[in-house]
Amino acid sequence: MKVTPREGIDFGLGNIAVVVSGTDDRPDGVRIIVNSLGSHPMRLRAAEAALLEQGLTDQGIDIAMDVARQDLGDITNLWTPAGYKRRLVRTLLRRALVDLRDSKVTGV
Repeated sequence: MKVTPREGIDFGLGNIAVVVSGTDDRPDGVRIIVNSLGSHPMRLRAAEAALLEQGLTDQGIDIAMDVARQDLGDITNLWTPAGYKRRLVRTLLRRALVDLRDSKVTGV
């Protein structure tokens, strides 16, 4: 999932990739990577751990959004302020997890 200021080919203000194995209630593997928020891709390990414990429930997603900031550290660059990026990662994480949970993909 990518947020850009314009449609088409554009640099992302924020990107997120999420992979969950197992079931929504009992995931046995979670990987969350964000990019374009700092100088390099970042793995959100605290959010992953929260989802492993709570599952892809509304409560689990809320907790993951809250703890995601622990993994971000300093997120500054020339394009957008850090406060915006902290809000952006919460929004990207919620959208990606809800989309993943609500998708009807089987065999995952």
